[in-house]
Amino acid sequence: MDSPQPGIAMHEQLSDSPGSIPGETVAVTRGRALPNALDLSRALRAYKRRWAAGLHTELDIERTIDGYARSGELIPAFRAAPERWFDLLLIVDQSLSMQVWKETIAELERVLDHLGAFRLLRTWGLTFDEAQHLLHDHQGAVAGPDHALSPQGRRLVLVVSDCSAPGWHRQEIWKQLRAWAQSTPVALLDPLPPKLWRRSALDLPGVTATQAVPGNGSTTLRFDMPLLLEEPANGLSPWLPVPVLSLSPHSFGRWARAQMRGDPGGCDAVLVPPAGRIQRGTAHARSAQRDPVQAFVRTASPDALKLAVLCALVGRIGLPVLQLIRQELVPEATVADMAELITSDIVSLHPQGNGTFVVAFRNGAEEELKRLLPQHEAWHLCGMLEKYVSARVHGTVNVPAVLHDPGALQHLPAEVRPFGQAAHDALRALGVGNGVQEPDGMAWIVAEATARIAGELDVDEILHALFDSAVPVFADSLVLYLRDPLPVGDERPLGPLVLRRWMNRIRETSGIEDLLAPSVLSQSDLQGVAEVCEVQSGGALAKVLRGVRPVFADAPAARAALTELLDDSSVFTVPGGQHAIFAPLRGRRRVIGAALFLRRPERLAFEADDLLVAAQLATHSALGIDKAVLYEHEAHIPGLQRSMLPETLPRSTGVQLASRYLPATETARVGGDWYDAIPLPGSRVALVVGDVMGHSMTSAAIMGQLRTTAQTLAGLDLPPQEVLHHLDEQAQRLGTDRMATCLYAVYDPVSHRITIANAGHPPPVLLHLGGRAEVLRVPPGAPIGVGAVDFEAVELDAPAGATLLLYTDGLVESRLRDVWTGIEQLREKLAVTAQLSLPDRLPPLEVLCDEVLDMLGPGDRDDDIALLAARFEGIAPSDVALWYLEPDDVAPSRARRLARQALSRWGLEDLIGVVELLVSEIVTNAVRYATRPVTLRLLRTGVLRCEVGDDVPQLPRLQSASVADVRGRGLRVVNTLAKRWGSIRLSTGKVVWFECSLPDTSETTP
Repeated sequence: MDSPQPGIAMHEQLSDSPGSIPGETVAVTRGRALPNALDLSRALRAYKRRWAAGLHTELDIERTIDGYARSGELIPAFRAAPERWFDLLLIVDQSLSMQVWKETIAELERVLDHLGAFRLLRTWGLTFDEAQHLLHDHQGAVAGPDHALSPQGRRLVLVVSDCSAPGWHRQEIWKQLRAWAQSTPVALLDPLPPKLWRRSALDLPGVTATQAVPGNGSTTLRFDMPLLLEEPANGLSPWLPVPVLSLSPHSFGRWARAQMRGDPGGCDAVLVPPAGRIQRGTAHARSAQRDPVQAFVRTASPDALKLAVLCALVGRIGLPVLQLIRQELVPEATVADMAELITSDIVSLHPQGNGTFVVAFRNGAEEELKRLLPQHEAWHLCGMLEKYVSARVHGTVNVPAVLHDPGALQHLPAEVRPFGQAAHDALRALGVGNGVQEPDGMAWIVAEATARIAGELDVDEILHALFDSAVPVFADSLVLYLRDPLPVGDERPLGPLVLRRWMNRIRETSGIEDLLAPSVLSQSDLQGVAEVCEVQSGGALAKVLRGVRPVFADAPAARAALTELLDDSSVFTVPGGQHAIFAPLRGRRRVIGAALFLRRPERLAFEADDLLVAAQLATHSALGIDKAVLYEHEAHIPGLQRSMLPETLPRSTGVQLASRYLPATETARVGGDWYDAIPLPGSRVALVVGDVMGHSMTSAAIMGQLRTTAQTLAGLDLPPQEVLHHLDEQAQRLGTDRMATCLYAVYDPVSHRITIANAGHPPPVLLHLGGRAEVLRVPPGAPIGVGAVDFEAVELDAPAGATLLLYTDGLVESRLRDVWTGIEQLREKLAVTAQLSLPDRLPPLEVLCDEVLDMLGPGDRDDDIALLAARFEGIAPSDVALWYLEPDDVAPSRARRLARQALSRWGLEDLIGVVELLVSEIVTNAVRYATRPVTLRLLRTGVLRCEVGDDVPQLPRLQSASVADVRGRGLRVVNTLAKRWGSIRLSTGKVVWFECSLPDTSETTP
């Protein structure tokens, strides 16, 4: 866990400020600006590759010794010293919208500097004026564009910008990027989420670029021309690809591997024409024909929308105030959510003289957004701003009066004046002063507590919220007792009612020892206050708790109850008079605790109206605790279900896999959806998705049993229809009402075919490479558990590049739509998503899964959702070699010869010796017992895989062989020399396989 960083005062330093603000700065724990810094560093490891022919030299010891041995003279010999490949020039856009990324970029600089992959790291600035762009070197001086280049072409230029400034919509900056890219490697890092790139100037044609010469610039990047762009007649494209990165390790890793290793997977890039860019106008001009507010509400992330709604109450808002609102009211919002708001079409940015900016809403957008803001959250915002200002103003300034008088805001210190102005604007927007009555002080307490408690799902946090809201405004301290254990939902507690004191977990105390005793006591003396109290049935405490309503502590019934609660042997006494209120905490069904509000004797006593405040605080807290306990109880059940799903999907040859699981939001009940991907012999993979009917722990347990059964049956290499038949029998053994739907498919990358069997499950959808999506015609079958049903399998083509989507009915069926309407919407969603990519490439699987889930609306989460996506890559016939060997004495020698020929044909001569030995050992074992022809298959993918099949079901096992033993050594040799090896039992025998790593060619110098 990160330790608390030094406290940061959330205020705006103005140019006319006389000095620092009075008061103390509180240290708070801040989230890291770049939480995935370690993963980013790992993703960039490819840049640690060394330049073999460096400019410096080092002593060549071997040549020196060899020369001495030949001539007898010791003459030093030198060779070129390998050195780091690139300098790195980081060019950071200084536009207004980039100010929110300052800490993130600073953290990125530290990551790049500590990586040790670059010879030198420099950071320059990029600014725009009305006519041109300017570069500022690391010392702040204006630098010419040519100064960004290295004479040897050994400089990597990384431009960091969200491409939202007007200058990015002009051609000049893109011409400059193109000019740099023709001489040195150039990339553009956009910190915005990729879904927002299209609304900025980053709307150029997108491609996947691969580096033909690792370590070279953009001129050697290869790409496939999109269909909408004209192919050049001479084969030389005028478009130049510039890699584009997001702040994700995956994006950084693809870029690094493509640039330094020539990874065929490539990286994302945009095509820059010779003119710089095609003039299309700014994003704001292009969106003028649509309603920007409704577009933002529909497409923005929930946290960005909440920020926008809160800021709309203020109207014009500075960056420090925006950061305070995010920190205090939307703590789950990220910098990307804040950037999504300030780069949207609903706001405009206006610079200030101190280097920051003010966010203003366009065309009355704030009026539409304010309709989405609940009244209690609006008052909570005002209360938070007033509390912030009050904590930083000392002296005779009446803060509430100042905030209601715009002319009196000048009496506030300059540092907090923007926050006071924001509070004044929010109060004015709520109509205070125009007939709307502002809540009084005690109502503020209830409003703040209600807002905080409503957003918490943790018992401790709810009690902290109660304490922070009540102390010190309403009470000087607070003693809390909770039922132990807390009841869950409608369950009836067994045994006596036991209350346990929560006081020892409060973050800070406010002189509780002074309140409970006639003299000042140390914290160690508080053991006199009972930690645990067993409520006597029919006793005074039980009667007060059953009465529910708060009472003054000086009432006869309350005095007797407190004596029982606080331990009658204690020397402590509760303050006399009406300086204490005892309030039972009653949830939806029963009493779950009690609260004791205390005031110091010298303070004014509680009044009758304060009983209503205590009742409101107790009621909201008790209901919140009820909700939190139920959530905590139910939340571990989906966690249990998730633990029964695959943690990671296997890396199978010839297919890419991605998955998603979402629990239902309509209810906390657990579902029975599952998915799985199971490697099979012959580089095949089984794809499974299923849904146990019902929502309960029983459903989750049955799901786990069926998934385990499916894995076991898959290991026997049974046909899909047979797997479903045995699953049906297993479901009947579990009970007569145990039913589930399931779809089981087996993909063979060698034959490019897929076999599918269905048991009452929604049909899969196949997305073709050209963007066409089709619902596969698969016999529906009856659900698992019906019994006495035949399942039918169909075999279909699985073309390379296509994507198969398996899903459960929660994705396509809800109260608002039937299942076939949802399937058609899914098919259309896939087709539309594919159209946004290149014609010959589909979106990455992770992106595709996220886009599919985006089709869900607010009322579409009635059921949990399992999603499994498989992209077929296949194995080319030229990378497969298959032979049948008769089980005779010459089979091993023939196998060695065939393997040697195949490896020579593939250019893998370095592996011939090892592979011949391993093939000979395994084939010898196979033909010793086989009665039918033995199969030998070699596959060249990311590794070299050899598979030997025979008709003997017994699996080989490693054995300890003594010096005199003749047998038992072959598998020891395989285990030593192979990267991996294993054996799988089939219905017709077994397959023994091993894998060898291909020779590493990534370190050759271009």
